[in-house]
Amino acid sequence: MNQTFWISNMGQIIPCSPNGHYAYIEQNYERLFGKKPLNEAEIHDKPYLHGWVHIQNHFNTFNVRGNPQAIKQYGSKIRDVIFDRLMEERQFTVNIEYNNKAMINNFGTSYSFNMPDQFEDLRRAL
Repeated sequence: MNQTFWISNMGQIIPCSPNGHYAYIEQNYERLFGKKPLNEAEIHDKPYLHGWVHIQNHFNTFNVRGNPQAIKQYGSKIRDVIFDRLMEERQFTVNIEYNNKAMINNFGTSYSFNMPDQFEDLRRAL
């Protein structure tokens, strides 16, 4: 299963089509950010710069991307999406990427947690 969610900077959980997270931003950019994007980099990076969090289930590996404050602020929502909406199997990995924006800065900090063994570590990180 490959499913994608955004958590907006207002805490709204937005399901997207598989791998459709940037398509959602592109289609709704003007409504979300008040202007048209100048280039593709804005479509890819603006959400992260404005406190959005992206969660993607890619074959039992969950990738969480956002800035540290947003990931911490929406930790319970992230756990909800992972455990209540996406988890199909008991063994999986959660990767958290802080400030690893898609195009502006691809050198952010990344952490990986193996579930269920490192659940408490993940909960502390969120």
